[in-house]
Amino acid sequence: NFIRMELEKLDSLEVLDRYETIQQLRKINVDIKDCYNKSCLVDLGKRLNCKYMISGTMEALGNSIFVTLRLVDVEQNKITQTSLTEFIRLEAEITTMLKVAFNKMFNVPNEEILLNKLTVKYDYENQLNNPNKTRIQLGGPRFGVTSLFGNDAAILQKNYEDGGFKLNPYMTQMGYQLELHYLNEKRVQVLLEFIGLLTGLEQRQFIPSLSILNGFRDSKTGYELGFGFSFAPTTEDYFVNYKGAEKRYDDLNISEAEKQTLAKYKQLDKRGTTTISTAFVVAFGRTFKSGRINLPVNMYIATAANSLRVGLTIGWNAKKINS
Repeated sequence: NFIRMELEKLDSLEVLDRYETIQQLRKINVDIKDCYNKSCLVDLGKRLNCKYMISGTMEALGNSIFVTLRLVDVEQNKITQTSLTEFIRLEAEITTMLKVAFNKMFNVPNEEILLNKLTVKYDYENQLNNPNKTRIQLGGPRFGVTSLFGNDAAILQKNYEDGGFKLNPYMTQMGYQLELHYLNEKRVQVLLEFIGLLTGLEQRQFIPSLSILNGFRDSKTGYELGFGFSFAPTTEDYFVNYKGAEKRYDDLNISEAEKQTLAKYKQLDKRGTTTISTAFVVAFGRTFKSGRINLPVNMYIATAANSLRVGLTIGWNAKKINS
């Protein structure tokens, strides 16, 4: 019935009325349940006085649905046109598949986004292949290592009395990542990433951080790029350059008037006050697949005023789909 309606839309063919067909078949006492081969279609077409007959099949095999349409020329006793299309197994889109296959056979252009939705199976889950879902969320644990460079790394290794922390600048990290997809266009997904991490547990430290990144992921290859900001607690104090040496502002044994002439700046120091540090983060990575499990591997660089931090995280994603 769907194919019949699509044929009528072409306005180039006169389609035999459904009820008239049924009536004529009763008159000649023919059962068409098993009439799919060419010879049967040609014979039936002659008895119905038709120039062409159209037939087709739809078969589900594994994760695919195959739609075949054939146009038989009754007078010439041959199949003049065939359309075979493989679709992703999306049962709710069967009528759309028929329309795509029909358009293909009669050289009617199909919309590219419609073809992609039904025929292009990307390696990594995305909304394009889940047309009945409005949002896909991926989340999972993260483990990794990070290393500080620059002035902060040097301060981190100092003794307590010098404002240091007596820590190794190489630390482990563990945490969790949440993702919010807000745009899918062909192979590209755009998402927000929320990454919470605890750093330095192996050195008896408990340093929490939160990174908020805007990410771009290629659904075909699994490569992704993200950038945003990271937030973490820290302790900072004021310092000045006094007579060619770096001095803590509160330790200067000079008059207040002279102090006011010095340009002071903040830097990491255990004796200072607690505040929130921020850093700009750029991350690059790839997600590998193992069955239904996604295995993300990401490298990131975080830059701040006095430091550079480089890290590597690995983990896994469990697919969760919310309608």
